[in-house]
Amino acid sequence: MTPTHARPTTGPRAQVASCKGFTLIELLVVIAIIALLIAILLPALGKARSCAYRVSSLSSARQLMLAYSLYSDENDDALLIGYAARGHVQGANAPLDESGRPLDGIPELARRYPWRLAPQFDFNWQGMYEDEDALTQIRGEPDYEYVISLYPSFGLNVVFMGGSSNHYAYEVDGSRDLQARRYFGDFFLRRRSEARRPSDLITFASARSKKEPSLNYVDNPEGGYQVLPPRFIDQQGPQWDETYDRDADSPGANSGHVSLRFEDRAITAMFDGSARTMGWDELRDMRHWSDQASTPGWGLAP
Repeated sequence: MTPTHARPTTGPRAQVASCKGFTLIELLVVIAIIALLIAILLPALGKARSCAYRVSSLSSARQLMLAYSLYSDENDDALLIGYAARGHVQGANAPLDESGRPLDGIPELARRYPWRLAPQFDFNWQGMYEDEDALTQIRGEPDYEYVISLYPSFGLNVVFMGGSSNHYAYEVDGSRDLQARRYFGDFFLRRRSEARRPSDLITFASARSKKEPSLNYVDNPEGGYQVLPPRFIDQQGPQWDETYDRDADSPGANSGHVSLRFEDRAITAMFDGSARTMGWDELRDMRHWSDQASTPGWGLAP
């Protein structure tokens, strides 16, 4: 019988066999496949992140409307004043801070809605500020109480929801002639039960602002205490630019402080408590801003 010889475990042939690995071509193919998978997945991940942000913001808008409705429930159906006159927020009418101290030292901060609505959130500012980093930065400001009144994520439709002392709804220290109300009557909603088309009316919308130069805050905050309608008095014509500019020097003149930061759409909280997204053309329809509006280009007229 011929003896069976074992395969050698040492020597040049064994060394060649043990050193075999990926060739350069194979390695390049693997890298190309990984790069292709990353290119496919990144847009999907970005879209998923954007969708999650939109869903979270829609939920925040609904919570904001719940607080807004609770305020009316506790005040005999009266709406929160959009932008208050000084007399509304001084003395016994002054809103309170978290510690129960009246905020009447700087009336301007209480004229904006955040401090007057904060009790409905138990002063949990995350209900108004979606950006936790921005909220942390604001809390570190020396004039925190003033700054936090400026930049909530959603601005209130101050002109037609509760009325604004900057838009002829109320006197400011008795110095402003209420000319618009003499001509047009009560053109804004005062009570929740007055709304005829609650599901169509914008109450809050995602907002943007220009930074106040005196404040140590991020540039162009994605937030603001008010959003203004595309039209007001008919003779004044349009109050917004024709096209949206995300980098506009004046967000108020460009879009009434409305921010279309959700893939060119804004999130709006409607008067009936619902929330949705709206594009530029829909936002320019005055029927979504005033309960009296009958056409998209409507404006107040005698």
